[in-house]
Amino acid sequence: MDATQKTGSPKQLRGRSLGTKLSEPEYAQCEKSAARREQTLSKW
Repeated sequence: MDATQKTGSPKQLRGRSLGTKLSEPEYAQCEKSAARREQTLSKW
């Protein structure tokens, strides 16, 4: 399925996850990016 398609439930669309470690400045940058899009970090 193409990643831009909007069919199926969110669980079907998101079958994988990614974990990583960030420095405090990197984490803050991610928070800002998510906030600009009015999203939580987990959605972003």
